[in-house]
Amino acid sequence: MNLYFPSIKNAAFLLLLFLIFYYPCQKVEASSLSGDVSKLKVDQISSFKKMKAALDLLKSSSLEAKKKNQFTFNLQKLILLKSGECISKIVEIEQQAAHQKEREKDRALFLTNRDTIKGVLTWNQEKIEDLQENKLDQMENTTNFFNSPEWQQPQYLISLSSYWLSWNGYYSSLFYPANDVYRKDLLDEAVDGFSRSLIDFKEESIMARSLFGRALCYKELQKYDKAIYDINSVIGRIKRDNPLYVRSRYEKVMISYLTGNYESASSQLKIFREEVSGGNIPNVMEARLKKLQVKIILALLEKDKDKKGESAKKYYFDALQELKKLVESDKNQAGELYRFVKEHVKMFSDLSYTELGPIGNLAIADWDFDQKQYAKAIVRYKHLLTSSDPLIKKRMDDVYFRSGYCLCKKEHWQDALASFESLFNKFPHSSSTGKAACLYYVAANNHYKENPEKSAYTRYIEAIKIYLKRCNDPKDKSEAHFQLGKYYQDKEKTEKALKEFSLVGKDSPNYLEARYSIVTSNVDKLESLNKSGLRRSGSTKKIYQDTKRQLDEYQKLMLNQEDGRDTKELEAHITLLQAKLYIYSPEGTYKKALKKLDGFERKFPLNRKFHLTAKSLRMECYQQLQMFKEAKEEINSFLKEDVANSDRWTFLNECASNFYEEAKRLRDKGKNSPAKQQSEMALMVYRKLSSIASENKSYKRFYDSIQLRMAEIYRDENQIAEAKAIYKEILKRDPRSADGMYNLGLIHEKEGNWEEAIVTWRKFSKGLKTGSYYWFESRYRTAKVLNQLDRRDEACEITTMIHVLHPELRDESFKKKFMELQKEVCGKEEQ
Repeated sequence: MNLYFPSIKNAAFLLLLFLIFYYPCQKVEASSLSGDVSKLKVDQISSFKKMKAALDLLKSSSLEAKKKNQFTFNLQKLILLKSGECISKIVEIEQQAAHQKEREKDRALFLTNRDTIKGVLTWNQEKIEDLQENKLDQMENTTNFFNSPEWQQPQYLISLSSYWLSWNGYYSSLFYPANDVYRKDLLDEAVDGFSRSLIDFKEESIMARSLFGRALCYKELQKYDKAIYDINSVIGRIKRDNPLYVRSRYEKVMISYLTGNYESASSQLKIFREEVSGGNIPNVMEARLKKLQVKIILALLEKDKDKKGESAKKYYFDALQELKKLVESDKNQAGELYRFVKEHVKMFSDLSYTELGPIGNLAIADWDFDQKQYAKAIVRYKHLLTSSDPLIKKRMDDVYFRSGYCLCKKEHWQDALASFESLFNKFPHSSSTGKAACLYYVAANNHYKENPEKSAYTRYIEAIKIYLKRCNDPKDKSEAHFQLGKYYQDKEKTEKALKEFSLVGKDSPNYLEARYSIVTSNVDKLESLNKSGLRRSGSTKKIYQDTKRQLDEYQKLMLNQEDGRDTKELEAHITLLQAKLYIYSPEGTYKKALKKLDGFERKFPLNRKFHLTAKSLRMECYQQLQMFKEAKEEINSFLKEDVANSDRWTFLNECASNFYEEAKRLRDKGKNSPAKQQSEMALMVYRKLSSIASENKSYKRFYDSIQLRMAEIYRDENQIAEAKAIYKEILKRDPRSADGMYNLGLIHEKEGNWEEAIVTWRKFSKGLKTGSYYWFESRYRTAKVLNQLDRRDEACEITTMIHVLHPELRDESFKKKFMELQKEVCGKEEQ
């Protein structure tokens, strides 16, 4: 951004001197806040980074002072004066910067400063309002009060903050487009502030600068009559040797130019130069005058070219050369060259790159772009992408965007992707990234369709993420959310997948699948909560209600779809989900689930992949309803079906495990009779599994584990002989079976066969790794049995040795029972 207005550093200095005499300082409090602000050397700041730190300090000091109730008159005045110095310094830094910063960063400095000044203004306005509301009505004579510091100080700070807020608002408004609403608000606010300054400050220099500031605001608001009136007022108040005089005359010429009075502007400019001669015009102002002079010349030539009878081609070429010279001496005038070439493309389109220069070529490329002549634009943009011209580099983000746009229009998807990726990597904060994100998604999608490879898919997913994050156009976002959800689903990132699916709208062709995924996940959550013992929790009830509603909506959508697809598979899905919903509902409506699953295989004969799920759900219902007869029939019927071995094994193993776990749960609650029925069902299924394992080599490795599970169930049901027979059979096949020997030892203990138990435990302990879980267990069991055999000395010796060698004693639960046993066998508690 070009700031065409000189620094207000002199204004800040004059105002500072005036205010010192106008309102003498009281003794400044010796607070850390005042000290930090007073040490701030604004005139020594030379970079935007340091300026940002300074502005942050002023802002934080204000906020902290308010919080600590230390926002004194002197501190506020000091903060305002420093803020005023910062305004002029920001402008000065901007004008001297070798490389122009991004507009957002520049603007942010003024916005931060605005917050600080506005904070002081609001604080004192509220003070005045409070005084008017709570004090004035109670006073008989208000004259003394109005002259008191209590009233005068906030009024003074309001005036001071209004003045600086106006300058801050004026300069920050220049960072916004001409039609921006916020820009107009800033300028209107600045006009009001300068108008107040004219009333509050009677010092001539301040009044002149307030008039000048207001004129600048009127000019930006295109209220040129008011601007000229204020400019003339300034010129009439000050002498020609005043720096403000030069600036005011310049603005008067500029306003004449803006209003189309080119002859008047030219005449004024000539008089201005005659009046102010002898090197009294600063270099910065001289550069601006040259620019303005070129503008006026071009405008007059454009107006009078037909009268001169010159060749149009030569006229435009000469004008182009003048503008190029101007840009060479003042880079900030590149905008004029760009505008001139773009407005007269037909005159320049056949010139060479050298004749046009980078800015001229950019102008023609942009014109081709606007005219949708994308092939021509691509050629020029590609040339510009290699340019080292600093002026082009400032626009390089837009060049990348427009290049990518043109390539998309010509369906050169891979090249378009490369152009957009360069934009994202090199200019992540560019205003073009939002529009680019939309096109990047389109390019990546089409590139993946043409090249369905892993690398193209990875690029496509990355494009979706950028698109959803940055693109402001909602079109196609539903489908993007779905594709990203599928990606997360494949990566088993369930929560992320569901979040994306929830954002899929009905405009997506995959809306049904997205809703199905959400419903399925919620049903799975209900199942998990059910198995965690939280069936009747508040969260379970809410999830159930939400899922029921979602499933009903999904069913209606599925039935009403008009794309002609076969809905049988979807119906099968819905049936299973509804059954699960009944099973895992807070009330556990198993009979409704059975009714829903009745004849499932007959209704959906072609959807065999769902048959096993239906059977598993029916078995769960039979188990909960204690319909053991039906459960046995289901299992026997299943075994007669022609199913794969893996399916048969999975189903039976799941059934057996469910009956086993339920038996344990009931037995823990003291419900032995129902537990016995569940155990019998578990044994029945485990016998079938055992038979399969003994006959089928693929499952032979599971035989011993099934036998151990059966023995455990026998032991739980006090069928000791059957359990013992299994353990002995296992040890016969594998004498070193730790599981067989350990469980046989437990049975010997349960039967009181202490001699057999001691033999078993000693066998068991051989070869165990010292300090392992079973090592501790075997020693403990051995000592326990020796105690039962009244061989306490031996038992004490074992426990003592364990305690000395391994004082950590495996874990806390083991330690507790071990210490009790040691106390008993050794006759005292070990210290």
